[in-house]
Amino acid sequence: MSWNPKFFIIYPRKIIAEIEKCSTEYLCAGNLSDKLKEVLNVKSIGSELKIIWNNNHKWQLIKDYDLEIIDLEDYVKSDCSILTFKTEFLMKKSVKALRKLGVKSEMICTDNYRDVIIQQAFYKRNGVFFHSNEAER
Repeated sequence: MSWNPKFFIIYPRKIIAEIEKCSTEYLCAGNLSDKLKEVLNVKSIGSELKIIWNNNHKWQLIKDYDLEIIDLEDYVKSDCSILTFKTEFLMKKSVKALRKLGVKSEMICTDNYRDVIIQQAFYKRNGVFFHSNEAER
């Protein structure tokens, strides 16, 4: 079965340190989705590597998501990551679990991949996301 997520949590990577402060076990940045899978006892949480394969891929992303070049460049350089989900229910349950694990930083939930890119680009430029939503509550 292929992974085709419809929901995303965008988070600054600094939340790993927030979790480590409250956790007795070691957690590295690459294992946040694995930590949530363990905590929630599920198998269907993913994460993403930010890779632009080549110039054609870059221009296809710009076209597909109606982006400016700077947005895509800042997205790749941002100190943010995402968690991916097939259901909104699991995304919201994950936000609650992250809060219980000690995360106090802002996180953004979305069902739009363009927002994933734009939010991370904005975070790179400003150090904050450009709007709050239910993940912040």
